[in-house]
Amino acid sequence: LPGAGTPGFPKENYLRDMGLRHFDSVLIVTANRFTSTEVMLREELERYTVPYFMVRTKIDLDIWNNKEDNKLEEAVTLKSIRNELVQHGVSQ
Repeated sequence: LPGAGTPGFPKENYLRDMGLRHFDSVLIVTANRFTSTEVMLREELERYTVPYFMVRTKIDLDIWNNKEDNKLEEAVTLKSIRNELVQHGVSQ
């Protein structure tokens, strides 16, 4: 499906227009960080009791960038990413 939050697919109507409340389950895939669009989508899926999985990609780039730019070790970056996931309601 196309990405939510674009001019052609505004996030306010995305769940309804794409029929996601009728899906067996949904994968929400994002790179770098979760935006308000992914958070809103997760909340809507929960409201309609649609099972979902949130996938955070490009973690390897974040680890490399944090090491190069901020001298942070991999474990620190991973912990930060995990904390962000928990803040957005992703427990595992």
